[in-house]
Amino acid sequence: MAVSADSLAEQVIGELESVLEAQADWQKAVLAALRALREARRAYHWIGLYLVRGEELHLGPYLGASTVHEKIPVGRGVCGTAVAEGQNINVPDVTALDNYLACSPKVRSELVVLIRDALDGRILGEIDVDSHKPAAFGADDERLLGRLAERLARVPEVRAE
Repeated sequence: MAVSADSLAEQVIGELESVLEAQADWQKAVLAALRALREARRAYHWIGLYLVRGEELHLGPYLGASTVHEKIPVGRGVCGTAVAEGQNINVPDVTALDNYLACSPKVRSELVVLIRDALDGRILGEIDVDSHKPAAFGADDERLLGRLAERLARVPEVRAE
């Protein structure tokens, strides 16, 4: 039976909280949360964080194939465009984009959900998910990742500039 986005969000955030409480390594805590997501959502072939540092996005913890895109200028590719436009982006077919930064020739769809400061709305980073399936992401995925993004916005290392 499929797990609802809300109950999965509770599970993933609970995993993040328990690891954050148990150890000081925020990256291990994020990886535990991302691992729980990948286990529940088989279409999440690559998932990770990019953190805003000046006019660039810097790769944070991630699961999946390695990527050469460790730094992405704001405004470039799907990840940089999401920050430049200040909105989440769901791309059902990445092959239709002119400015797509390919991490793998297998990727067919991508979802980027912004991590925002709850007080002033400043963009701190984003959760980026790639899938080998076209149109792999829907409103439930965006809501699920949005809940995780809200919690990640309170992690001091995510907030750092």
